[in-house]
Amino acid sequence: MTGQVPDSTDQKSNVSASGRVMLANAGFAPVPAFSFNSPLMMGFLSLKKKRFSFEPDLALGLNGKPWLVNNWFRLAFIDRKKLKATVGLNPSLYFGEVVMLSGESIIRAHRNLTFEFAGEQTLTSPWALRWTYLLVHAFDTGALSGQFFDVSNIITALRLPKILIAKVKPEVFYFNFDGNIDGFYGSGSVTADLQCIPLSVYFQGVQPFWAGFPGTHYKWNAGLVYGF
Repeated sequence: MTGQVPDSTDQKSNVSASGRVMLANAGFAPVPAFSFNSPLMMGFLSLKKKRFSFEPDLALGLNGKPWLVNNWFRLAFIDRKKLKATVGLNPSLYFGEVVMLSGESIIRAHRNLTFEFAGEQTLTSPWALRWTYLLVHAFDTGALSGQFFDVSNIITALRLPKILIAKVKPEVFYFNFDGNIDGFYGSGSVTADLQCIPLSVYFQGVQPFWAGFPGTHYKWNAGLVYGF
């Protein structure tokens, strides 16, 4: 998900800050094979100083149920004009509904720690190739440990000066988690950034090519993104 996000910089500390809020009919997890299938709000914050960044985000259902809390710490160890690479660490929480023996339903937090290696290679305008590798370790019963790898391409499909910029992101990804939870998927997203106001319209569809677990099918979400 992208959006037009203005940056504000503290001149004394040289820390740049930006953020965005998204309202959507559903939400995809960092591994897009998994989703929150109800309307939700997601908030993103980015604090950057030189090569270091802290990028937390929160996803909360409009029904009041929490879903995800991520806390990404990233270091850009390659930061060139056409090649960028980062490593990251994310202590996160995933919230799931659990039915007790008494029949009572409760919300339980599951702890995860994720290592990330990601990069971006600008090929030729407007083409940019991105890749991400995630190694996930779960601490609690009910959470999943495993690996994820994706390759995507960001394409500027339409540019109307001072009016609109539209970007398309095709993506393929593979994941392999505990309990034979694995699969190979394709995804495509379209983002239209309005240039007069910090507002974007967003759509994403996810299609499994094959999966080693039941209940997989085409899913999509759409939403509005406000940048600040």
